[in-house]
Amino acid sequence: MSENKSSLLGENFSTACHKLRKAIMFDFAQRLNIDTCYRCGEKIGNVDDLSIEHKTAWQSSDDPIKDFYDLGNIAFSHLNCNRGAAISHNTKKECCKRGHNEGWYVVQGGKARLCKVCNRESVAEYRKVHGRKKYKSN
Repeated sequence: MSENKSSLLGENFSTACHKLRKAIMFDFAQRLNIDTCYRCGEKIGNVDDLSIEHKTAWQSSDDPIKDFYDLGNIAFSHLNCNRGAAISHNTKKECCKRGHNEGWYVVQGGKARLCKVCNRESVAEYRKVHGRKKYKSN
C-alpha cells in the first residue's frame, strides 16, 4: 500500500508525511507570529530553515524523558542556529570526571560523558592494560 503512495508522490511516503507535518507546523508558526528563531531572534524565512529544538539539553538532564517531552522546553530556530548551538553547548560543559573544560564526547546511549582530556587519559589507561587494541568506551 505505501509503495503505491510512494510511487504517486515520487518519494518515500514517510518522508512525504514528515515534510507535510513540518509545512503545517511552519504555517501555524507564521500565523501565530512565533516564527522567530530562539537563538538569533531573526524571522525564520522558509520551512527548510525551520528546526525544533530543546532549550535545555534533555540528554544530560536528571530526567531526560520529562525534559524531552516538556513543551515548555521546545522552541523554533533556524536549522543552522540549532546545529551551531549544539556544537557550542557541548564544548561549554564541564567534564563530570575531573573538571576539565575541553569539549565533550557522549558515548552512544548517553551514559558516559567524557571531555577530550579525560577521553585521551581513558584511552591511554586502556592501552596500558590491553595493548594497542581498539578502545571501547562504556
